[in-house]
Amino acid sequence: MPRHHFWQAIVSPSSVLMVALGVGVYLVARDPSPAESRGEAGVIHAGGAGPIYALAYAPNGTSLASGAFQDRVRVWAPATGKSRGEFMDQVCRTSALAYSPDSKTLAIAGISSSLNAWDVAIRGVETGGVDAVLHGHTDKVVDLAFAPDGQTLASASLDGSVRLWDTTDYHLRMVIRGSRPFHCLVFEPSGRTLLAGGSDGAVRRWDATTGRDLGILVDHRATVHRLAIAPDGKTVATWEIGELAVRLWDTATGALRARACGHTGYVQALAFAPDGATFASGSLDGTVRLWDTATGRERTTLRTSDSSGIHALAFAPDGTVLASGGGRSTLTLWDVPRSLAGVATVMPIGLADR
Repeated sequence: MPRHHFWQAIVSPSSVLMVALGVGVYLVARDPSPAESRGEAGVIHAGGAGPIYALAYAPNGTSLASGAFQDRVRVWAPATGKSRGEFMDQVCRTSALAYSPDSKTLAIAGISSSLNAWDVAIRGVETGGVDAVLHGHTDKVVDLAFAPDGQTLASASLDGSVRLWDTTDYHLRMVIRGSRPFHCLVFEPSGRTLLAGGSDGAVRRWDATTGRDLGILVDHRATVHRLAIAPDGKTVATWEIGELAVRLWDTATGALRARACGHTGYVQALAFAPDGATFASGSLDGTVRLWDTATGRERTTLRTSDSSGIHALAFAPDGTVLASGGGRSTLTLWDVPRSLAGVATVMPIGLADR
């Protein structure tokens, strides 16, 4: 799959869509298009031209943004399934995003319209302005993460570096250099350390203050392409290219705790529920599977009418809804408690009920 086939977007608590194209950031809001249909309860047919590669809930849970390659980025009201806005402008391949812990700042990585620069745009949600544009990466920025205290932003890139930015004025605090391209990163709950995975197959722990390499937490044979950490920081889930299973690791010891097996296609997305007891995986086999974090046992399988693959997942902040993005521009909203209880397990939630 070409590297540029990834879009991401996010929305503010006011349900205004914010997206950076190149080094620009824009605000857009509009009424739903007649082309958008919601013929199935809980399923939004975005009317796009390809898979939904990215999903993001606003921190207060009232809005959800979706991004699809070769189509506009759209924002939805999960309670009604109605469109709150959409945007498409010049060619841009937005590749990563992160919301600050206080929800006041949005960081979005993207490529300029000239296709020769990867930058990170910092957007003030309340002011509506571009606070900074962060330059320096020489290849695709694949992941972004704010430290839990909001004072540091980390950006991981295929150029083999993780850059740490001071959010007081967004100056570059330090550069962490790896031996191979990075593909994913997360901060541990303390904020003092971060985990990053990449093409060398290792998930390494780094000191976020000094940039010191604290060693390999877990090692894989191939590229670590997906990485997620439980809210309590005790468990890390990883997916390695070429495998079908998701692995669960103890972050204190690096020991393998469990292998979550069941997918028949490559995993494209991982997400922990806010309570940490459940994690979700989405796959090219067209299913979303919910797993027990403690044991790795499958709790339920969710199947949509779009069987062309799941490319993105996002839990609502209260954990009651899981959004999944499908290969034919379908966005499905699942009732998590009912699904885990075995009631209407394979049926999306009814939007009218929420």
